[in-house]
Amino acid sequence: MNITGIHQASGLSPAAGSKQDSHELTIQKQIISLQEKVRGIAYDSEMSSEEKSDEKKALQDKIQNLNSELKQYQAQKKQEEIQKRQEEAMKK
Repeated sequence: MNITGIHQASGLSPAAGSKQDSHELTIQKQIISLQEKVRGIAYDSEMSSEEKSDEKKALQDKIQNLNSELKQYQAQKKQEEIQKRQEEAMKK
């Protein structure tokens, strides 16, 4: 899967991930993996409807937590970059 596919599957725009680091990519890969599991639950003939529903909810909660973690990490990273630029500007 290409980078664009990662952004689309995780709901992020390409601009949001222009300077991604390994931590961001790891989280995005986890999100994609969980999304694939959610889609796969429908095809599991050994699970009851209630079990499928419970499993989907648990996976969606994990996805939501990872998305929150990713957004928080990106905001922190952006703030650190702004702070670094300000410190460099003050030195000039």
